[in-house]
Amino acid sequence: MENTSASKTDVLSAVISSNRLKALPAPPFLVPAVIEMLLESRYSSLVAVIPGEADAYCAEAARQHGGVIFTSDSDLLVHDLGKSGKVILFRDLDTIHLPSRGKCLKTQEYHPAGIAKRFELPNLVKLAFFMSQDHHKSLTENIRLAGKDTPMSAGFAEFAEEYGSLPKLSRLAMVETIDKPNVSKILARLDPRISEVVHLVRVKENQEAPSDLQDSDNLNMYLPYLIDDPTRTSAWRSGVSIRAQAYSLLRLLNSSITQVTEFERKGTRVAGTTVELDSTSSAVAMLEDCVKSLKDDLGQHSSLSKAARWRAVATRHVCQSNLDNEKPPPLSSDINRLVTGSREGVLSWSFIHASAQMQASLYSLRMLSQISTVVQSFLEGADNAILTPLQTLVNLLNDLPSLRELLDEKTSRDNSEIEAARAAVLSTLQSLGITQDAEPLSKKKKKRKKKGEHTGERTPPGVAWRNNNMFSNLS
Repeated sequence: MENTSASKTDVLSAVISSNRLKALPAPPFLVPAVIEMLLESRYSSLVAVIPGEADAYCAEAARQHGGVIFTSDSDLLVHDLGKSGKVILFRDLDTIHLPSRGKCLKTQEYHPAGIAKRFELPNLVKLAFFMSQDHHKSLTENIRLAGKDTPMSAGFAEFAEEYGSLPKLSRLAMVETIDKPNVSKILARLDPRISEVVHLVRVKENQEAPSDLQDSDNLNMYLPYLIDDPTRTSAWRSGVSIRAQAYSLLRLLNSSITQVTEFERKGTRVAGTTVELDSTSSAVAMLEDCVKSLKDDLGQHSSLSKAARWRAVATRHVCQSNLDNEKPPPLSSDINRLVTGSREGVLSWSFIHASAQMQASLYSLRMLSQISTVVQSFLEGADNAILTPLQTLVNLLNDLPSLRELLDEKTSRDNSEIEAARAAVLSTLQSLGITQDAEPLSKKKKKRKKKGEHTGERTPPGVAWRNNNMFSNLS
C-alpha cells in the first residue's frame, strides 16, 4: 500500500546500516530528544507522554477515533481497536520508486476487526492465546480452537486482562490528577523515565492505589543505558548529587519516601544503587544552596554560548565527582572537546567515558529541572515558604537548552569562542586544584601496563567520529 511520498530529508536513509555498528545500543537520550522535537513542532497539540504502557492508550484512541497505529509490537493486533482501527508494523515499511511519484513509502496494513470477522471470531484474543500456548500448531487449527464455545483454561483470564480496557491496564492512570490547571500539561511533557518515577510518587500517596505499588517507600529509577567504558565506574555516578536533590524534592509530595534505587549498567550487568535522601536538612536551605551553586557556576562561564556554558557546568560536576571518588579527572584536552562539542580526532576510551559522564551530569540537571517544575505546579497556590526558592530554581533551569543543542551542537569555530572555552576549562580545573597532564603519558602507560590495566588512550576498534549522530536528524 502506498502511503506518502518521502521528503528530501529521508529519516529512514539516516539509519546506520553498517553491520559492525548494529550491536551498538541506540543513543541513550534519543527517545526524549524525539519527544522534545515533537513538542516544539506543529504537532505539539497532539503529543503527550502518558503514564503506563502506551499500547492501551493507542488502542483506546483507535477505538474512539479510528486511524492507524504504527508500531513494532504485534500485540496491538490483539487489542480492541474498534471497527476501523488499523495497525502498520515498522518492519513492513519499505521504500519504492514510482515513475509518477518518485520515491515513496510502501507498507502493509492490518485491520484486526476485519481479520476477526474473516475468521468468524468476535475478536482475536482467544486466537492469540492458543497461538501463545503452542507455537507448533497451524493457524487453521488455532482458529478452530478459538471458534469453539468451550470453557477456557485458568490462564486465559489473566492473558485476556492484558488486552482489556484502559482503566484496568494502566494502574498509574487510576490515580486522578489533582485539579490544578497546569499539572496535567506539565506531566504530559515529562521525559518517559522521569514521568515514571513522578507517577509512582503519586500512586504511593493515593490510598486506593494497588497494594503492590504501596508495599515500600522506596522508589525505583531506571537510568538510560549510557555508552561508557564498562571497565570503569559507571558514568552515572557523576550526576548523583544533582539527582539526589531532584529526588529530595519529590519528598514534598510524599514525605515517607526515604530512598531511591537507581538501576544502571555496571560493567556487563545491570544493578541497583541506593541513593539515600537527606531528611535532616531543610528543603528551603537545600534549594537555596543549589540555586547559589548553579548561579556561581554559570556566572563563571558567561562568555560562552548557552550550550557550551551548560556543558562547562556539567564537566565541573564530572571532575568534582571523580575527585570525591578518588578517581583521576578527565584529561584537559578531553574536557575542551566536550565543552566545545568538537568532532575532531579519534575516540579514545578516556574520551568516550568522559563524554558519558558529561551526558549523565547534563541529564541529571534536566531531571532536576523537570521534577522541580512538577513539584512547583503541585504546590502552586499553597502557603509554603519553599515556593520562592523553588520558583527561582525553576526559572534558572528553564535556561537549560534542548538535548539536541546540548549533545549535538558545535561551539562556534570563532577563535574567541574557542579560547573562551579553553579559559573556562582551565579556570574550572584550577578552582578544583587539578594540575593536568603534569606526568608524561609514557610513564602513565608503563605504570598501568604493570598493573594490567588499559591506558585509556587506545582507540576502540573501528570507532572514529562519523557524521551520523542520531541527534542531528532532529535538527
